Amino acid sequence: MKRNKHPVPPHSPFTTPFSPTAQEMGLRLRSLFQWKKKRPPLAVLGLVCAGVVLSGSLVSCHTAVVDDPPPLTTDSVPEGTEKPQTTGMPEETETPQTSEVPDLNFFFGGGWGGLSWEELLNSGARFNGSSLLNPDEIALDYSILNGSFTHTMRLQSGDVLDVALQVDEGTLGIAIEGGDGTPLYQNDNLDTSQFHLEISQTDSYQVTITGSNTKGSIHLKV
Repeated sequence: MKRNKHPVPPHSPFTTPFSPTAQEMGLRLRSLFQWKKKRPPLAVLGLVCAGVVLSGSLVSCHTAVVDDPPPLTTDSVPEGTEKPQTTGMPEETETPQTSEVPDLNFFFGGGWGGLSWEELLNSGARFNGSSLLNPDEIALDYSILNGSFTHTMRLQSGDVLDVALQVDEGTLGIAIEGGDGTPLYQNDNLDTSQFHLEISQTDSYQVTITGSNTKGSIHLKV
């Protein structure tokens, strides 16, 4: 039996035949040992990964753009007329302020005037001094008088009422009227002075004295 000089290896679908020449075999072996050199270097791979991470953070930090609100609509104004300007502030309406004069009648024995003690103190009524009140005489000497009080004097026809006033501070006013409301004398801003009033009719006269934080003395006597 003859033997082949060059035996033929078995052939199957899962085997790769060797190259018939030594040169081709050497190229195959060289390619097997030099395959790592074909991969990109690690520095390039690191830069690529860093770029992917940064791009993801930029997308997450992106803020949505809000569209500008539509312009406000303005009412149409006929040509030739000026549109009134508004400042956006509510119009201020002036309310008349009325100041009530505190009632001092309580201090002179004329009653509470419908006020409680607390209301009397809160009203600002104040009197600090001495007083003498008779049907024919009023004598007050005070360091503070703030408020108003009324005292009745019984005067006869032909009497002469002597008035002596000392006004050191504040404002002082006196009004005298008969029982039927007829005024005999009135002055809301008195200074230090002395004068006389002649009584022409016998009557009960209401003498109203009003002080605004005033200091001084008052003396009315027939």
